[in-house]
Amino acid sequence: MKTNYTIKKTDKEMREDAYKWFSGNSERAKYMICAYYLLIEGNPVKTIDILASKNRKAEDEYIDEHPNWSSDSEYDELKNAISELKKLLEWKGCRLVTTKDSSDKRLAIYTLKKKEGVDDPLEEELTYVKKLGLKDYVEFCKNADGFIPDPLFFHFFHRHPLERDKIHRSTEGKQLVQTGANTILKNIEMLPDFFEWIQNKKVVKLTMEPFILPRCELVIHPQFIKEFNGRWYVYGYCIRDGKDIFDIFSLPLDRIAEKPKIVNVKYKDAAPGTYDEYFRDIIGVTHGFHDGNRENTISMGKKDVLIRIHTEYIYGLVTTKKFHHSQEITLPFGKHDNGNEYGEITLKVEPNNELLGKVRQMGSALEITEPKELREKMASDIERMFNRYKSTE
Repeated sequence: MKTNYTIKKTDKEMREDAYKWFSGNSERAKYMICAYYLLIEGNPVKTIDILASKNRKAEDEYIDEHPNWSSDSEYDELKNAISELKKLLEWKGCRLVTTKDSSDKRLAIYTLKKKEGVDDPLEEELTYVKKLGLKDYVEFCKNADGFIPDPLFFHFFHRHPLERDKIHRSTEGKQLVQTGANTILKNIEMLPDFFEWIQNKKVVKLTMEPFILPRCELVIHPQFIKEFNGRWYVYGYCIRDGKDIFDIFSLPLDRIAEKPKIVNVKYKDAAPGTYDEYFRDIIGVTHGFHDGNRENTISMGKKDVLIRIHTEYIYGLVTTKKFHHSQEITLPFGKHDNGNEYGEITLKVEPNNELLGKVRQMGSALEITEPKELREKMASDIERMFNRYKSTE
């Protein structure tokens, strides 16, 4: 006679299961981690919440892109992930309660009933996995040149064996990875300072030396750091020369005339999502067009920019490394009714110098066809360039 029974796993086996799932790269493992972090916030969590969060989408956006999401293979992976997560939570003395959404029977609603006094039941296991990940990341940094600027790396690992190890690998030519990022930049050694000032919410005073304008005094509340095209920029609330106030001011590191000094002023923090919103619709770091004097900025606003690509090779380059996250292929490369070969992409962006720079970089293979005012600006720039090269003087 056959007997059905379940062999209870030991604590060691359950802990190893947790390590396996939380350190895994499978879709199931990713859903487990995503579901867990949503659940420990204490609110009921819907199936679609987990699907959208794991794919970094808003719920409505995810549903629009996956109208038949309940039939997708990802949904099956999510259900399997919830089953494994439930076992781990029960091992920790918690319960994962599942109910159906009355408005949509496809949706399950999950509620975590925590053990009394325990806010993060799997914290120990997750911390262990994070440490393993950090160890791998540090090993990568030792063997890489350019991913983290040297001033930052040596700041965080000063007098640490990793510092000597990285120097040795670099001088002996034993590094395994290299980027094309330019680290020969004026004031790049200030990066660690600004990082710490942001973390510690410090306000600093400094002298800025623009390329074409007079020196000015800034009191800046540094809130964010961004790199673009090999240059580093600090963003924050700023008062210029004691009178001009900017809610978001862009400060290129290479335009700082002398080392900033901390001042005793109450720090003004940025609201969550401020810089995601600020950079969402632009390429690079600037809004609109200016000649170095931001007082003369001209903005076209957000536009649908249509770019025609005239060679198959450049089409491949542009479509495998997008100019912007909004970029979409609107016409695949091929021969069309007019007898010409080309493809087309569309970007939803605010035009600026960085966008035109990307287009110029690809030479005559790219052509802006819309909007008309941007096409005309590009044509005017090309005409001036042509006249300079045409001249023999």
